[in-house]
Amino acid sequence: MDVRELAVQKKRELKGFLTVG
Repeated sequence: MDVRELAVQKKRELKGFLTVG
């Protein structure tokens, strides 16, 4: 897996978490 891809996925997860929270 690409490190950049992983970072983007984590960022997306964080964004969703912040939006839901």
